[in-house]
Amino acid sequence: MIDRVIWDFNGTILDDLKISIESADELLSRYDLPVIGDVEKYYSVFGFPIIGYYERVGFDFSKYDFSVLANEWVDIYLSKMPYATLREGIIETVDKLNSLGIKQTILSMTEENMLRSQIASFGITEKFDEIYGLNDIYATSKLELARYWRSTHENETVLYVGDTEHDAESAEIIDAKCLMITSGHQSEAKLIGLGKPVITATNDIFEYIK
Repeated sequence: MIDRVIWDFNGTILDDLKISIESADELLSRYDLPVIGDVEKYYSVFGFPIIGYYERVGFDFSKYDFSVLANEWVDIYLSKMPYATLREGIIETVDKLNSLGIKQTILSMTEENMLRSQIASFGITEKFDEIYGLNDIYATSKLELARYWRSTHENETVLYVGDTEHDAESAEIIDAKCLMITSGHQSEAKLIGLGKPVITATNDIFEYIK
């Protein structure tokens, strides 16, 4: 019934919630702005496009250059990457999907070279048929990327797994079935409100596929 699973990366495959908050707090501290501090506050402000998130945490773009801030954040985040881990159970889930003959793609808001480096650092590149990222670090939208992907895979039946509202939008753009996974970058309540099925662990995908 499913030809391919498309995975989001950050928050879905990569458990980087903690280092993302820490990176934001370090950046905010540099500019003497109040830090986020905890997951609940982060969930209340995080979203795409990223420039809106920066505004919600206190950056005034009449004073600051977004591109400078984005580059600073990336540098901080990459310095913390060694402390991030893969989501529990993801390797077993990906391996089982491969054994079932289901193709797998990563479609991410991360700049593609950075994305591929992150994936390679965990030794999992070869587990995926395709890896797509953006061509810049500004995380504006991946809807056009999703449209491009669909234009080259017109006849595939797809299950899309992600952790944010933007993933649900991307799934709709390509007419894919969609699962939202908790403990990523948006709250469970937010995900439930999207009206999509919600799972708490990657291996829950198999119940849905059945």
